[in-house]
Amino acid sequence: MEIFEATLALLSMALILSVVAGRLRVPYPSFLVIGGLAIGFLPIAPGVALEPRLVFTLFLPPVLFAAAYSTSWRDFRDNIRPIAALAIVLVAVTTYVVAIVAHYLIPELPIQAAFVLGAIISPPDAAAATAVLSRMKLPGRIVTIVEGESLVNDAIALVLYNFAVRLTVAGTFSVTEAGLSLAISVLGSLALGIVIGVVWTRLAERLSDPLISIAASFIVAFATYLAAEALHVSGVLAVVTVGLVFAWRAPTSLTAEVRLGAAPVWGLVIFTLNALAFVLIGLQLPGIVADLPDYSLVTLDIDAALIALTAIVVRLVWVVGLSQLLRMLGGEQGRRKIVDWREAVVIGWSGMRGLVSLAAALALPETIDGGAPFPARAIILFVAFAVILATLVVQGLTLSGLVQLVRIENDGSAEREEKLARAEAAVAAIATIDKLAETPALPQEVLDRLRLLYFARLQQASGDQTEGSHNPTNADFLDAVRLAAIGSERSAILRLRHKKVIGDGPLHKIQRELDLAEASVKRGRPESSMTSWLDPARYVDKSDDQDQAANAR
Repeated sequence: MEIFEATLALLSMALILSVVAGRLRVPYPSFLVIGGLAIGFLPIAPGVALEPRLVFTLFLPPVLFAAAYSTSWRDFRDNIRPIAALAIVLVAVTTYVVAIVAHYLIPELPIQAAFVLGAIISPPDAAAATAVLSRMKLPGRIVTIVEGESLVNDAIALVLYNFAVRLTVAGTFSVTEAGLSLAISVLGSLALGIVIGVVWTRLAERLSDPLISIAASFIVAFATYLAAEALHVSGVLAVVTVGLVFAWRAPTSLTAEVRLGAAPVWGLVIFTLNALAFVLIGLQLPGIVADLPDYSLVTLDIDAALIALTAIVVRLVWVVGLSQLLRMLGGEQGRRKIVDWREAVVIGWSGMRGLVSLAAALALPETIDGGAPFPARAIILFVAFAVILATLVVQGLTLSGLVQLVRIENDGSAEREEKLARAEAAVAAIATIDKLAETPALPQEVLDRLRLLYFARLQQASGDQTEGSHNPTNADFLDAVRLAAIGSERSAILRLRHKKVIGDGPLHKIQRELDLAEASVKRGRPESSMTSWLDPARYVDKSDDQDQAANAR
């Protein structure tokens, strides 16, 4: 089948399966993998083999960039210790334990190849975690830890994977070299991501065309990954860093039109890529099974199930045990900052594996130095697929029930921060209206009407930056004042974010509503119709924004 027809068929299958998953109210990653697996054995199934390099380059950059952009930098930094404990230490622990268990269960699997397998299945998948957790109302801390972990752990796992492959292929390994390479990779990725993030932010401030700005954001994500790989540092960490830097500056560097246009475009692309990825995972099994050597499939199924169970248990024991130990040692004040056993169980059960693990397995070389076949390559592929399938299906489909079983409910922190931000924004808007009351040309009924609106809602205004003509009407005055009030609201919520009072979640939600309000006022009003005697921007307090920009620099 030609590439275009195959792609169209895959996309159609992914969309149909996604609709069915929505009707059944199950996480679509789990259902898509099952659907792809079932379709893969049909005679009409498109024979699509995943090219590992294409998978890494096509799927990872936009998914990681979008995930990093939606991550609250405040919450990420506040939870950096548990995130590091999962993304760095747990990845290494899982790699080691899985390698030992796999080598014991499968004698045909040399210890070096077993470490390759451990590195392949050690990192949970960012797309799977985000897709599954987004359907649930969980405490913000749980979502931040799981999603934050999945942003970083791929880079650590791929470094371990590269060294394990090198050890298997060449038969040599240096702990000193491994540590130095890891440090260079991490520091180099962070530096590259910060530089590109700052440059892209400055450039985005000068792009007024929404289409160009949105298209450029995709180019930045892909270019960052390719540049990092060319410099032999982690493309994953570099893209995540760019996303975090850009997320911090986007509220002031992008126009409302760009933000409103980017959200649906990015949402569509990410959903499409995720849907295709999970269907492609399911479609790979027939080819993997066909390449298996003369080995008992039943025995291999049992061994793969035990290895998957090992990976799941290691994560549960690590998360629950570490959290309880830290709570015992942390005192009363420290306990409030550390997840309790119920939250730890949910975090431990959220370790779904995905496309990165499969792509890493498929990227294994065919031969080692000397021309001999890579040891147990087909077995590694099969076990990796089995672990991905087990975690996506078993954990993905049961996570919601587990949340209900341990009785975890949304702590309401995001809602409280949102209420606080709305109130602060409304107060700022009312203060701006009071300042504008000093302008003699403004009709008093316009100001009174807006005061009533803000006092009644105490949340937000609708409108943005418009003025009138040389002979302004009350509607012109109303729009201009509404725009000035909206500008004050924006500055107010940015101050709260800058002072770490609210996270990026409430900020993005309220900012989107303000962007929509701005668009509703601007619709149908040419720039030339805006009055020159009233500049709403001059009533907006910029002092905190300037402090924020100075701190960012």
